[in-house]
Amino acid sequence: MDKQFDYLIVGAGLFGAVFTDLATAAGKKVLVVEKRNAIGGNLRTEEREGVQVHLYGPHILHTSDAAVWNYLNSFGRFNRFTYHPVANFKGKIYHLPISLQTCYEVFGTANPADAKRQVAREIAEENVVKDVSAESHALATIGRSIYKTLVKGYIEKEWNRDATTLPTYLVGQRPISYSFDTTEFTEEYQGVPVDGYTPILEKMLSRAEVRLGVDFLKDRQELSALADKVVYTGPLDQYFDCKLGMLEYRSLVYKTKVMDGTNYQGTAVMYYTDRAVPYTRVIEHRFLTPDSCNSPKTVVSFEYPKEYRGPQDEPYYPIQDNRNTQLAQKYLKLVADEPVLFGGRLATFANLSMGECVSQAFTMAQSEGLIQK
Repeated sequence: MDKQFDYLIVGAGLFGAVFTDLATAAGKKVLVVEKRNAIGGNLRTEEREGVQVHLYGPHILHTSDAAVWNYLNSFGRFNRFTYHPVANFKGKIYHLPISLQTCYEVFGTANPADAKRQVAREIAEENVVKDVSAESHALATIGRSIYKTLVKGYIEKEWNRDATTLPTYLVGQRPISYSFDTTEFTEEYQGVPVDGYTPILEKMLSRAEVRLGVDFLKDRQELSALADKVVYTGPLDQYFDCKLGMLEYRSLVYKTKVMDGTNYQGTAVMYYTDRAVPYTRVIEHRFLTPDSCNSPKTVVSFEYPKEYRGPQDEPYYPIQDNRNTQLAQKYLKLVADEPVLFGGRLATFANLSMGECVSQAFTMAQSEGLIQK
């Protein structure tokens, strides 16, 4: 019996939307099913009081791939937003990523050689023998002062675990920059769409049939029968009914307020690194598109970390410690035996940037013969 669709796409987030656009542009008939009652996944934006609000946290496109940049800009204009994050620790402001500017704010050293000596002195004092945790790794690479000010409290409340039990990768592998450059991303192309991400995703999905509020995993046989091929972008373990165990994530909750005035904190994103402060970041959305926002209001979101307890919670950050990495590899081995294509952040249990996610969709589309290499 002929199928109604060439592809069934499970999930209307970035990966699903990009693959849908590429497939329908190649003349394929596509059905998209989305568990939520709106498209966009965690990339979804919504206008409130004339401000483009990133409902699930700030999303800044950064890539060195011109093909990715040009592709996304064909659906909507991106500004040149350059990310200069700052942190608030007990009322004092520090610049991130860790640079000579940060060293000046922590130590009072404005000279690169003096800052290097201060950091080296602190590292030597710690004399870390076994670099086995986030704390030991931080003490061995950035010293105690910067760690206690900008890292310890933040990662402990973000992951709700003591830093001595957290994996080393959470501190990051980026070395201290002994310059006053406080730019977070180094890629050639960076920006945020001036009209938000939702219109871009709507255009990508415009040639497909989209059904919202549909849980593929509850009706997978009936839905799969509608198409020749299935592209799954949901949580990897849930596809297999968590039969090997549940993969772990951290979840988040955003509490958003509309405020009078046009400037609450003077920057798009403020990190709060004191563990006593319950939220991890504050996002002031108008600063993501400052040149195109003329609203007399400002919209501010407070980001709170939350335990991930399973499908009822939103999975944000994969916990990529040894246990979860090994478990994910076991699930990914099962993928090879499935007549389903897996793609995107959740389906591959990977912390993908937007650029990486689009590139992954390009690769799948190429393997399917939808676009040329």
